[in-house]
Amino acid sequence: MPDVLSARWVDLLRARSVLSQAGVTTIPMPSKSLTVARVAADPAVSWRGENAAFADAQPSFGACTLTARTVACVVKLSLELAQDAATSKRCSKPR
Repeated sequence: MPDVLSARWVDLLRARSVLSQAGVTTIPMPSKSLTVARVAADPAVSWRGENAAFADAQPSFGACTLTARTVACVVKLSLELAQDAATSKRCSKPR
């Protein structure tokens, strides 16, 4: 499949993905691995009285390395099903 078409095909699949519909963020990866910042520990919080002093607290940060992987699946179907699916109108999503 030409790159121009495959990019569009992937965009269409991503838009229909259950994960995308749930709000998962997609991060473009220009190489096989990507290091991003992450919060390693939240700042400490505590109750305080009115006009009472309180300690300054800072979160700690770390790094998270994302590694690209490939997942694959083979789905076998009949020629008749493939031909019918190509000409049929959109169906509603199964529930």
